Amino acid sequence: MITCDQAFDCMTDARRKDSPELAAHLADCPRCRQMAETLAPAVDLLTGPVPPWMSGEAVATRTAADTETVALAVRSAQRLGRPRTLLGTPLRRSLLASMGGALVGALAMALLLPAQKPSRPAAGEVCTWQNRSAAMVNDAKTLALSCVVCHIQDTK
Repeated sequence: MITCDQAFDCMTDARRKDSPELAAHLADCPRCRQMAETLAPAVDLLTGPVPPWMSGEAVATRTAADTETVALAVRSAQRLGRPRTLLGTPLRRSLLASMGGALVGALAMALLLPAQKPSRPAAGEVCTWQNRSAAMVNDAKTLALSCVVCHIQDTK
């Protein structure tokens, strides 16, 4: 007769799970019989055939894919290891240079072109300062320029 511990070992061993000693112990021990019923699905999984993903054949077929994966990883690491240039490709450099030139040209035109002088009001118009609603609409610079144009005579 075997003990309960030995019965458990027999239940979990694929070679001894059908032994006559285990059957005799399970007939006499209700606790081990209940444990055998509870463990039966798990024991079948453990002692059943090996799934293909765990076999050596699956590992052998994956080696070709693994070498491709390693080569891809090496190429990616080499690409990441290269120092990046500040401006990148020649196309990017030429685009940045043309955008910079356009910006410099626009700034030069804005600074070098003379500001447009305000024109004198027509003969029948009222002075901007006397027309309070117009004075509120205009900003201070425009208001001052309109006063200079109207009230200070040209010295020419």
